[in-house]
Amino acid sequence: MHNCSTSKGSSGSPLIKLSNKKVIGIHKESISKYDYKYKKGTLLKYPINEYLNKLKQKNEFNQINYKNEIKLIASITKEDVDKDFHFLGNINQNFFEDDRNYIEQNYLKELNELNTEIFINNIKYKYTKSFKPEKEGLYEIKIKFNFKVKDCSFMFCGCSKLKEIDLSSFDSDSVINMSYMFFGCSNLKNINLSFFNTKNVIDMRNMFCNCSKLTNIDLSSLDINKVTNLSYMFSEDCNLININLSSFVTKNVINMSHMFNGCSKLANIDLSSFDTKNVINMKNMFSHCSNLRQLNLSSFDTKNISNMSFMFYNCSNLENIDLSSFDTKNVTDMNHMFSNCSNLTNIDLSSFDTKKVNNMSFMFYNCSNLASIDLSSFDIKNVTDMSFMFSDCFNLKNIDLSSFDTEKVNNINDIFYNCFKITNEIKINNSSLGLIKELSNKNIKIVDQFGNEINNISKN
Repeated sequence: MHNCSTSKGSSGSPLIKLSNKKVIGIHKESISKYDYKYKKGTLLKYPINEYLNKLKQKNEFNQINYKNEIKLIASITKEDVDKDFHFLGNINQNFFEDDRNYIEQNYLKELNELNTEIFINNIKYKYTKSFKPEKEGLYEIKIKFNFKVKDCSFMFCGCSKLKEIDLSSFDSDSVINMSYMFFGCSNLKNINLSFFNTKNVIDMRNMFCNCSKLTNIDLSSLDINKVTNLSYMFSEDCNLININLSSFVTKNVINMSHMFNGCSKLANIDLSSFDTKNVINMKNMFSHCSNLRQLNLSSFDTKNISNMSFMFYNCSNLENIDLSSFDTKNVTDMNHMFSNCSNLTNIDLSSFDTKKVNNMSFMFYNCSNLASIDLSSFDIKNVTDMSFMFSDCFNLKNIDLSSFDTEKVNNINDIFYNCFKITNEIKINNSSLGLIKELSNKNIKIVDQFGNEINNISKN
């Protein structure tokens, strides 16, 4: 994307650059510094009205009888009267790529006025994104676009008074970005996206984030084959009970971090259609899903993931989880991974490859119903932080740490803090001096991997 220079044409209108091969509005004396980019180009001069004619010729704008409309219902309370009410965020029109910076900085408002119609309770308004309601009640807002929208990012971001959004007449065929589209629509209870064509969309991050009254959402009709980012998509949707993702083909997604974070009423999620082979980030993916009782991740391909920190943080109703299919050979961060999974009674991590992990702090913090855990397969030679790793595991009785080599660990503080029920022996690699020191003041028998007792060593 290139910056634009401006000048004045014969009509007095500002001039703009149109494409890589044409320079618009650049004085002859300025040509030299653009020479290397436009050696084969032609110096042309187009005022803004000619640019608009170009757009019309391409049928990008002002199409005859072009149908592209959104209907909104807003709920205005007594407190909202005579205050600015925002019902629309960004509108990003179609531009030739090289013109985007210049147009957005100088002519976006004019183009929106030319190509967007606003009706509030059937009264036509000059282009606006907000108005001051004169009385409380429901307001119907119609937005008519005389162009194909490519970018829906932030379209209704922060429109917290919107109660209904009717997208049945909205043409989404050309849309490539839906990130933050409904972010913060905190009064929206339902949304019908069955009319949406999302075949060209590549970004859906934060799309429904903070839609805190949304209870059900059916996305089974969405085509997300090209989407690469689903991070924070449903984050903080704290009243979401049902979600249908059965059509989700996620083969190109690389980021799923915080995807369901804070969906505290969601009891079950069917992720069987998910293809995660290209995902590299699952940080906080299910964190604060405190009502989640079962989770089938057997279809997950995790070989490229580097970050699993906080992945199941505060999944306090999860009793067991099968991670036997997980390939963790590229994971570097597991801190707080199962922290506050207070109902977890059993977990099998025998398939975990932890050679590259450097952070395991708080990994099992407050797994207060976990009675035993076998980490004999863990290779922790690159771990530097194990602080509070098993802290507040009140019911933990048996743990095998015989594979642990803590030579590189520089923080092992309170690794067994409040683990009151560990009264029998703990197997430890006799080279793990840090662990031995940490356990030296506890009433626990420490033995090496061969069963030989290791004398307690003073922390000093």
